[in-house]
Amino acid sequence: MRLLSMGNHPESSSLPLHCSTMTLVFTLMLEALLLLSVRGVDVEQSPPALTPQEGDSSTLWCIFSTLADSVRWYLQKPGGRLIHLIYIPSGTRQEGRLNVTAVPKERRSSLHISSLRTTDSGTYFCAVQHCATRAPAACTQTLRGA
Repeated sequence: MRLLSMGNHPESSSLPLHCSTMTLVFTLMLEALLLLSVRGVDVEQSPPALTPQEGDSSTLWCIFSTLADSVRWYLQKPGGRLIHLIYIPSGTRQEGRLNVTAVPKERRSSLHISSLRTTDSGTYFCAVQHCATRAPAACTQTLRGA
């Protein structure tokens, strides 16, 4: 398990993140569905890999097994560091070509990327943030991924 540094993002907090990964590539075959269990929370993403054409749009889904306070999406390019894409407590949020929906009470989120570019290739992480309401200061942010 690696500690996830949130950098200077205003949305940063010290709550736990439960994550899974998926890969968006232009030349990779589909693989079996990826399911990870982190601290008792299952985070399932689908599809695990995509082979879209440049200019297409794609939607990545994240389903989690517990109620969540918020969802974050990250991108990691091959050999690179994690890049924070978007944070959303709930509802819908659009930033450029990204459109994110999060319904934490229904345990789901989606990331829609329009007008795909080859530079969008990489591993996408869905991070589910959940913390006990009694001791939020005692929580930490962790990431478990590939």
